[in-house]
Amino acid sequence: NKNILDIGCGTGRYSVTLAQKGAFVYGIDFSREMLNTATGFSKAKGVDNLCVFIYGDFIDYNFNHKFDICLAIGFFDYIKDGQNNIPDDFQSYIMRSIDGTIASSKYEVFLFTKYLEGQSWH
Repeated sequence: NKNILDIGCGTGRYSVTLAQKGAFVYGIDFSREMLNTATGFSKAKGVDNLCVFIYGDFIDYNFNHKFDICLAIGFFDYIKDGQNNIPDDFQSYIMRSIDGTIASSKYEVFLFTKYLEGQSWH
């Protein structure tokens, strides 16, 4: 099974879709309301055993293992003043948590979504 980190997971849309494909997903977000929605969504879809939703800031959170895939879809939309407030070493924050692929841009999301069609992550 793939271990996936969904940074800024929000309502869990991508987390739940990946869990439905057999992945184990950790979603992290700083909005309790969004995480409550994500938890309910994962339960409604029957994949709450494959999803862990964490309240916290990705930059400050220390994960105790590495991930195969790291998503940061929409993450930059919630950073005040966009690119100007992203830490210079943001990539190193991601790289400390991952041994695989990073998806963050709209184009990568499109390709990743197309890739998900027909994939099993068991």
